[in-house]
Amino acid sequence: MAAPPGTAPYRDVKITAVAPNSTTSFELQFHTAESLRVKNLNHSLYAESRKLDMDNPRLSELNTLMRANTNQIPIPPRVESISI
Repeated sequence: MAAPPGTAPYRDVKITAVAPNSTTSFELQFHTAESLRVKNLNHSLYAESRKLDMDNPRLSELNTLMRANTNQIPIPPRVESISI
């Protein structure tokens, strides 16, 4: 998982890989239907937050809302056992 529940405004499973015979790396994100729905829901909030100064109170509001949305995503069974 990207972060423990309640600590980040997103939740997904990511794998970073390096292309064979290359130094080019890339990231794969795996989502459930619900985590993808929340990712899309939070996208506009995230885009707004990136435009704000760190001391803008709206930034805290947006982060709280994104975390609340993310905390509704159920963690799939055995996701912690995924390995490559």
